[in-house]
Amino acid sequence: MKAIFFLTILPALLGIVSSHPLSGDELLNITLALDSDIETRELRARGSWSVGKHVIAGEGTTLTARGLGLSAISRTPQSIQVFYSRGSVVGGYGALTEIHWEEGKQWQLNPMTHGLGTATSIRGFITALSRRSDREEVFYPYDDEIKSHHWTGTWQYSEEVHSNKYGGGKIAALANSANEMELFYVGQDGGTIRNSYWVENKTPWTHNLLVQAWEAKAHNKEIVAVRSGNDKYVFWMMTNGEIKSWHWWPSSGWWSGPFFPDANAWGGLAVVSRKAGEVELFWIGKDKKIYHSYNTGAWKVSRLSDTLAEANIEVVSRHENHMEIFWIRPDGAIYHKYWLGGVWSEGQVPGAGPGTCNPQSEITVVSRKSDTIEGWCKSNDYDLVHFYYYD
Repeated sequence: MKAIFFLTILPALLGIVSSHPLSGDELLNITLALDSDIETRELRARGSWSVGKHVIAGEGTTLTARGLGLSAISRTPQSIQVFYSRGSVVGGYGALTEIHWEEGKQWQLNPMTHGLGTATSIRGFITALSRRSDREEVFYPYDDEIKSHHWTGTWQYSEEVHSNKYGGGKIAALANSANEMELFYVGQDGGTIRNSYWVENKTPWTHNLLVQAWEAKAHNKEIVAVRSGNDKYVFWMMTNGEIKSWHWWPSSGWWSGPFFPDANAWGGLAVVSRKAGEVELFWIGKDKKIYHSYNTGAWKVSRLSDTLAEANIEVVSRHENHMEIFWIRPDGAIYHKYWLGGVWSEGQVPGAGPGTCNPQSEITVVSRKSDTIEGWCKSNDYDLVHFYYYD
């Protein structure tokens, strides 16, 4: 990764540790305790972090990402793809842009100029998906529809209709299999939850009303989805600050799931499944602290961290005995908390102190193999900031 200017710093040895999973029937009543011996031992066992503004060789400047949208995927263990909007006006329309890296090569910049004029101009959140090693998909809002580009060696603009009554806001994407995709989004008809799915070489995009407005009461900023084995879960933020969920089982279809109170309606939401049958949900509470719920037969809720989060969070799992959540503090520092099968450890990402990110920035994180993590956020000057970890 010679194209990245970075500073490498050994991990800090300070943070908070709590046990996982919870025992008994503790609900919103977790005790956060400091155990410096356990934490120091675990942090020293890890590799090092690198942090810096992302520069592409030959471009001469950092990458500016003023528009909404930031999403990263790893199509193979030897490659990374990052999508963002290079808007010239903060929060306004921006040109959809991709940067990509392959092992042994430098980062490459690719303005997405197919299909929608000389530049693919979008306004809204970006969601990328890789359903197999020879395919990439990126979805984004364009007017009142969801559009996409797909990669099969070269990038192509898709003429298909990907949504019905799309109401704006984030788009959650799932790869149901190597040949099937599904999107979840908030509808424009009073806060409904809608989904659209596609099967390769069989059907065009099919659209469904999943949850009626009176039940969904969806806020269009946050919606996430995850597969766990053959099951599917979708979670969304309600206008009153509660989190609602629906689950799908192969034997019975869609069913209403639990809801979680006291979330920040404008805060972040993240979900991961480390292995089949286990789902972990994270969110920012009304008090701007991090909360966590997981399903081991019954959903349990705990306050995971007292370190404040401003707007967005992200979670990644390198393997079934690891998960790591990232967020941006109000002062712009990147914080993380990780679990390695026994305890939770928390601290500032080394080298990513105050002022690293815009507190309102999106944050995206991906693991391309079991010993790496790669993440991005936006600085106060809307430069793209790259932080990564190797064992």
